[in-house]
Amino acid sequence: MGIYVYRAVDLKGKIVKGRLEAKDEVEVSTQLAKLGYQPISISFKGEKAPFFLERLLKKGFKKVSRQALIVFTRQFATMIKAAVPIVEALKVLAEQAEDSSLKEALHQIVRDIEEGSKLSEAMAKHPHIFSTLYVNTVVAGEAGGVLDKVLLRLAGVLEEEEETKTGIKSALRYPVMVVIALFAAVIVLSVFVMPQFIKIYQGFKAALPLPTQIMIFVSNSLRHYWYITIPLLVGVCLLFRFYINTPLGRRMWDNFKFNMPVFGKVYTKIVMLRFASMLNVLY
Repeated sequence: MGIYVYRAVDLKGKIVKGRLEAKDEVEVSTQLAKLGYQPISISFKGEKAPFFLERLLKKGFKKVSRQALIVFTRQFATMIKAAVPIVEALKVLAEQAEDSSLKEALHQIVRDIEEGSKLSEAMAKHPHIFSTLYVNTVVAGEAGGVLDKVLLRLAGVLEEEEETKTGIKSALRYPVMVVIALFAAVIVLSVFVMPQFIKIYQGFKAALPLPTQIMIFVSNSLRHYWYITIPLLVGVCLLFRFYINTPLGRRMWDNFKFNMPVFGKVYTKIVMLRFASMLNVLY
């Protein structure tokens, strides 16, 4: 499977651009025809990324904004309530979407539905946009025949969560700035100040305390082996990000957050509030 970039003309004569995953150009043309597009150009961009890299990119670099998801959810619910077929509604919303990642995902969802998949199954293929909670809510709406009502309530819950996150970010802005300043100060001390003390310590014949030895090690690593230290730190962060998105990693990370001193209780209350809100959506 490869990634193809296309330029096409839609039914309104508008030029559209996008990317598709397909075996060859013929399959791309077939998929575009199902969407009602007339291909202008199709070019091969490259092979599909390995699972690790693909998941990492989707999680970290192609995430759709919460506001765009809220707007889509509310508009989608309104169109379903107006008895617009799901496929037609998704096509319209895909054309109107300003976010390129959301637009691409909606086109793929349309293709999956036309091939026989359920809406929830098609959405589940895009976890970087539609969370497990979102998808399961859609499953409940499909099963109960109240998809429009569920989506409207879901949009309301997402808006409330966005307001809560905005408030939390605002409250944490100053502490985060302080932490960043402290981190920068440690780097400056390690790179420029510690070398002067190292010269003094080298004249001592006594064993140095462990904290001092650690500071010397950090200083030497940053000054002499930065080309190894920095990529290593970045790699560890990326691996950690990937690990916490695996079932086992997510379970361990959530368990850690629930048991954190002070913040664990706050996190528990946030999760319970979210659970109650989603239960209200499905009620």
